[in-house]
Amino acid sequence: MSNPGQGGNQPYQGDNPYAGPGAYRGPSDPGRYGSSPAYGQQEPYAYSPYANQGPAGTGGADQPAPVRRPGLLVLSLVLLVLSALPFLIGGLVFLVVAIDVQEIVALLPTIDPNGQLAAAGITPEQILDIVRTAGGIVAAMAAIYVLFAVLAFTGRNWARIVVAVLTTGFGLLLLAGLVQGASAGSGSGLSMAVLAASVAGTVLMFVPASQQYFASRRR
Repeated sequence: MSNPGQGGNQPYQGDNPYAGPGAYRGPSDPGRYGSSPAYGQQEPYAYSPYANQGPAGTGGADQPAPVRRPGLLVLSLVLLVLSALPFLIGGLVFLVVAIDVQEIVALLPTIDPNGQLAAAGITPEQILDIVRTAGGIVAAMAAIYVLFAVLAFTGRNWARIVVAVLTTGFGLLLLAGLVQGASAGSGSGLSMAVLAASVAGTVLMFVPASQQYFASRRR
């Protein structure tokens, strides 16, 4: 004889915590049909570290576009090289060209009209050595100036700063020579042209268009 609320030979134990392994599971038991979410619910968000990246090789969506070298930098390089050429050529002439000691002796009245060099015991041979050494130093400094100008042209900011420092030093020397020449009643158009070219070439490296280019190269 069966108890009320039970039918057949299979007892109903949907909410019975003591149900055995083979007991019937009710419709509220999640183990009956698997673990699929209820209607209206969404799967939890899975984080992906590659979700916001662009296609391979593009560098991402936020990668800034490269800044092209402005044409002002080309003009700057031309002006700086032209300003260094007279010193480079002149220094090489004094360094390489054969100079006879007798030519120095013949020039002594012009070079030293008061005889101060002779009074100091400086011989024509020593004067020739001084001239060649000075020519080598001038040529070397002009070559270094051109080298840093080329490096700055390629976008190296430190080279641009070095060019500015060298231009300031050379400009002050040229300006002092021009002032001294003007006081002596002689002027030099070449020195003025060299000074203007070097200063203009350096200034062009610091205009806004050039600043953007150098800033993009530092990224």
